[in-house]
Amino acid sequence: MAPVGSVLVGEATYRATRGLFDYQPLPPVRVKGKAEPLPVWVAASARGRLGVAVDQGPATPFLGREAELGQLQRSYATARDEGSVRLVTVSGEPGVGKSRLVRELRAFVDAQPELIAWREGHCLPYGEGISFWALGEVLKAQAGILEFDDPATVAAKLADMVAAVVEGAGRAPVARDPPGAAARPGQRHGGQDGHAGAGGDLHRLAPLP
Repeated sequence: MAPVGSVLVGEATYRATRGLFDYQPLPPVRVKGKAEPLPVWVAASARGRLGVAVDQGPATPFLGREAELGQLQRSYATARDEGSVRLVTVSGEPGVGKSRLVRELRAFVDAQPELIAWREGHCLPYGEGISFWALGEVLKAQAGILEFDDPATVAAKLADMVAAVVEGAGRAPVARDPPGAAARPGQRHGGQDGHAGAGGDLHRLAPLP
Protein backbone atom coordinates (compact mmCIF):
# COMPACT_ATOMS: atom_id res chain seq x y z
CA MET A 1 0.00 0.00 0.00
CA ALA A 2 2.80 2.43 0.85
CA PRO A 3 4.88 3.92 -1.97
CA VAL A 4 8.43 2.58 -2.18
CA GLY A 5 10.69 4.22 0.41
CA SER A 6 7.84 5.89 2.29
CA VAL A 7 6.04 5.43 5.61
CA LEU A 8 2.27 4.92 5.69
CA VAL A 9 0.36 5.55 8.93
CA GLY A 10 -3.18 5.11 10.15
CA GLU A 11 -5.42 7.59 11.93
CA ALA A 12 -4.17 6.90 15.46
CA THR A 13 -0.51 7.44 14.53
CA TYR A 14 -1.38 10.46 12.41
CA ARG A 15 -3.21 12.17 15.28
CA ALA A 16 -0.40 11.39 17.74
CA THR A 17 2.45 12.64 15.53
CA ARG A 18 1.02 15.29 13.21
CA GLY A 19 2.72 17.97 15.30
CA LEU A 20 6.09 16.38 14.57
CA PHE A 21 5.73 15.38 10.92
CA ASP A 22 4.09 16.77 7.81
CA TYR A 23 1.73 14.22 6.24
CA GLN A 24 -0.05 13.93 2.93
CA PRO A 25 -3.43 12.16 2.82
CA LEU A 26 -3.87 9.20 0.52
CA PRO A 27 -7.06 7.53 -0.70
CA PRO A 28 -8.59 5.23 1.94
CA VAL A 29 -7.48 1.61 1.73
CA ARG A 30 -9.29 -1.63 2.40
CA VAL A 31 -7.77 -3.80 5.10
CA LYS A 32 -8.57 -7.41 5.84
CA GLY A 33 -10.95 -7.66 8.76
CA LYS A 34 -12.35 -4.13 8.38
CA ALA A 35 -15.73 -3.49 6.80
CA GLU A 36 -14.95 0.07 5.72
CA PRO A 37 -11.87 1.55 4.02
CA LEU A 38 -9.40 3.10 6.44
CA PRO A 39 -7.97 6.62 6.07
CA VAL A 40 -4.18 6.66 5.66
CA TRP A 41 -1.43 9.27 5.39
CA VAL A 42 2.11 9.17 4.06
CA ALA A 43 4.89 10.93 5.99
CA ALA A 44 6.33 13.77 3.90
CA SER A 45 8.96 15.38 6.14
CA ALA A 46 9.98 15.92 9.74
CA ARG A 47 9.13 19.35 11.11
CA GLY A 48 12.26 19.30 13.30
CA ARG A 49 14.59 18.55 10.34
CA LEU A 50 16.90 21.51 10.98
CA GLY A 51 17.71 20.51 14.51
CA VAL A 52 15.12 22.50 16.41
CA ALA A 53 12.60 20.46 18.31
CA VAL A 54 9.00 21.21 17.42
CA ASP A 55 7.50 23.31 20.19
CA GLN A 56 4.23 21.79 21.31
CA GLY A 57 3.64 24.71 23.68
CA PRO A 58 3.43 24.60 27.48
CA ALA A 59 0.38 22.88 28.90
CA THR A 60 0.64 24.56 32.32
CA PRO A 61 1.67 28.00 33.63
CA PHE A 62 5.37 28.56 34.34
CA LEU A 63 5.67 28.81 38.14
CA GLY A 64 8.44 28.65 40.69
CA ARG A 65 11.49 28.89 38.43
CA GLU A 66 11.69 32.63 37.83
CA ALA A 67 15.08 32.90 39.57
CA GLU A 68 16.63 30.13 37.48
CA LEU A 69 15.16 31.56 34.28
CA GLY A 70 16.61 34.95 35.19
CA GLN A 71 20.07 33.38 35.52
CA LEU A 72 19.78 31.82 32.07
CA GLN A 73 18.59 35.11 30.58
CA ARG A 74 21.57 36.94 32.09
CA SER A 75 23.99 34.32 30.71
CA TYR A 76 22.42 34.76 27.29
CA ALA A 77 22.73 38.55 27.53
CA THR A 78 26.40 38.25 28.49
CA ALA A 79 27.17 36.01 25.52
CA ARG A 80 25.29 38.34 23.18
CA ASP A 81 26.76 41.61 24.43
CA GLU A 82 30.34 40.40 24.84
CA GLY A 83 30.45 38.08 21.83
CA SER A 84 31.71 35.36 24.15
CA VAL A 85 30.86 31.71 24.72
CA ARG A 86 28.82 30.75 27.76
CA LEU A 87 28.38 27.19 28.98
CA VAL A 88 25.46 26.60 31.32
CA THR A 89 24.70 23.22 32.85
CA VAL A 90 21.21 22.62 34.21
CA SER A 91 20.92 19.47 36.29
CA GLY A 92 18.26 17.93 38.46
CA GLU A 93 16.14 14.87 39.07
CA PRO A 94 13.72 13.74 36.34
CA GLY A 95 10.52 15.75 36.32
CA VAL A 96 11.78 18.87 38.13
CA GLY A 97 11.39 21.07 35.06
CA LYS A 98 14.68 21.12 33.13
CA SER A 99 13.08 20.85 29.70
CA ARG A 100 10.42 23.41 30.59
CA LEU A 101 13.11 25.83 31.76
CA VAL A 102 14.93 25.50 28.43
CA ARG A 103 11.64 26.01 26.57
CA GLU A 104 11.02 29.23 28.48
CA LEU A 105 14.53 30.44 27.64
CA ARG A 106 13.90 29.72 23.98
CA ALA A 107 10.66 31.72 24.12
CA PHE A 108 12.59 34.60 25.69
CA VAL A 109 15.25 34.48 22.95
CA ASP A 110 12.59 34.33 20.23
CA ALA A 111 11.02 37.49 21.65
CA GLN A 112 14.23 39.52 21.35
CA PRO A 113 14.54 42.05 18.48
CA GLU A 114 17.79 40.56 17.17
CA LEU A 115 17.79 37.44 14.99
CA ILE A 116 19.29 34.50 16.88
CA ALA A 117 20.05 31.05 15.45
CA TRP A 118 18.75 28.52 18.00
CA ARG A 119 20.10 24.99 17.63
CA GLU A 120 19.41 21.91 19.74
CA GLY A 121 21.32 18.67 20.14
CA HIS A 122 20.20 15.60 22.04
CA CYS A 123 22.36 13.16 24.03
CA LEU A 124 21.30 9.57 23.46
CA PRO A 125 21.10 7.36 26.56
CA TYR A 126 22.27 4.27 24.65
CA GLY A 127 24.51 3.09 21.82
CA GLU A 128 28.19 3.42 20.91
CA GLY A 129 30.14 6.32 19.45
CA ILE A 130 27.66 8.89 20.78
CA SER A 131 30.00 11.13 22.80
CA PHE A 132 29.64 13.97 20.30
CA TRP A 133 26.13 13.13 19.09
CA ALA A 134 24.59 16.36 20.41
CA LEU A 135 27.35 18.48 18.87
CA GLY A 136 26.90 16.62 15.59
CA GLU A 137 23.18 17.45 15.54
CA VAL A 138 23.93 21.14 16.12
CA LEU A 139 26.55 21.25 13.36
CA LYS A 140 24.35 19.39 10.87
CA ALA A 141 21.48 21.73 11.62
CA GLN A 142 23.60 24.84 11.17
CA ALA A 143 25.14 23.55 7.94
CA GLY A 144 21.83 22.27 6.57
CA ILE A 145 23.14 18.71 6.23
CA LEU A 146 20.46 16.15 5.41
CA GLU A 147 20.50 12.45 6.17
CA PHE A 148 20.75 11.49 2.50
CA ASP A 149 23.64 13.84 1.62
CA ASP A 150 26.71 12.06 0.24
CA PRO A 151 30.17 12.68 1.79
CA ALA A 152 31.17 15.25 -0.85
CA THR A 153 28.00 17.27 -0.25
CA VAL A 154 28.50 17.08 3.52
CA ALA A 155 32.10 18.32 3.17
CA ALA A 156 31.01 21.22 0.96
CA LYS A 157 28.24 22.27 3.35
CA LEU A 158 30.58 22.13 6.33
CA ALA A 159 33.16 24.22 4.48
CA ASP A 160 30.52 26.82 3.59
CA MET A 161 29.34 26.96 7.20
CA VAL A 162 32.85 27.43 8.62
CA ALA A 163 33.73 30.01 5.96
CA ALA A 164 30.61 32.04 6.78
CA VAL A 165 31.43 32.07 10.49
CA VAL A 166 35.12 32.90 10.04
CA GLU A 167 34.62 35.53 7.36
CA GLY A 168 31.74 37.05 9.32
CA ALA A 169 34.14 37.53 12.23
CA GLY A 170 36.59 39.38 9.96
CA ARG A 171 39.20 36.63 9.89
CA ALA A 172 41.12 35.10 7.03
CA PRO A 173 39.08 32.75 4.81
CA VAL A 174 39.26 29.06 5.62
CA ALA A 175 41.22 26.94 3.14
CA ARG A 176 39.09 24.12 1.80
CA ASP A 177 40.67 20.69 1.76
CA PRO A 178 39.23 18.18 -0.71
CA PRO A 179 37.03 15.46 0.80
CA GLY A 180 39.15 12.68 2.25
CA ALA A 181 42.36 14.75 2.38
CA ALA A 182 44.54 14.03 5.40
CA ALA A 183 46.19 16.77 7.43
CA ARG A 184 49.97 16.76 7.70
CA PRO A 185 51.43 16.30 11.20
CA GLY A 186 51.04 19.53 13.13
CA GLN A 187 48.48 20.94 10.69
CA ARG A 188 44.72 21.19 11.14
CA HIS A 189 42.31 21.05 8.26
CA GLY A 190 41.48 24.54 7.10
CA GLY A 191 44.84 25.99 8.08
CA GLN A 192 43.31 27.81 11.07
CA ASP A 193 44.13 27.09 14.66
CA GLY A 194 42.20 28.79 17.40
CA HIS A 195 40.22 28.38 20.54
CA ALA A 196 37.17 29.84 22.22
CA GLY A 197 37.03 30.76 25.86
CA ALA A 198 33.94 29.70 27.77
CA GLY A 199 32.48 30.88 31.04
CA GLY A 200 30.78 28.05 32.88
CA ASP A 201 27.67 28.19 35.05
CA LEU A 202 26.11 25.24 36.84
CA HIS A 203 22.45 25.41 37.82
CA ARG A 204 21.00 22.52 39.77
CA LEU A 205 17.22 22.41 40.03
CA ALA A 206 15.72 21.18 43.27
CA PRO A 207 12.12 19.94 43.46
CA LEU A 208 9.61 22.72 44.06
CA PRO A 209 8.02 22.72 47.51
